[in-house]
Amino acid sequence: MARAVIAREDFRVHDVGLRRQAMVTDPRLLVYAHERFEQLGSQGIEHIIAREGQEFDPVKARLLVRLVVAVFDTCLDSLADWTEGTEVRPVVEIFDEVAGATRDLVT
Repeated sequence: MARAVIAREDFRVHDVGLRRQAMVTDPRLLVYAHERFEQLGSQGIEHIIAREGQEFDPVKARLLVRLVVAVFDTCLDSLADWTEGTEVRPVVEIFDEVAGATRDLVT
């Protein structure tokens, strides 16, 4: 599900770096981002429970949402660390690599 969402987005390397810089320098933007994360996280939990069934543990659903966010954030770190003159890897490719590393850690 997360991979499908990421594949639809257009991530420009320069924009990722600027947005990350804005987040750490503007406390109001950081508060807004956190509030938005909570809203989207709640929606993600609802979607997971709807997909998996009402018996699915909401704690596990919340953990899954946060894990996917951490994987995505790691992908954005890779983009933000990009240097001029090197090839820009597609975010979906980076996501697959980070998700695989995450799987290796928890299995």
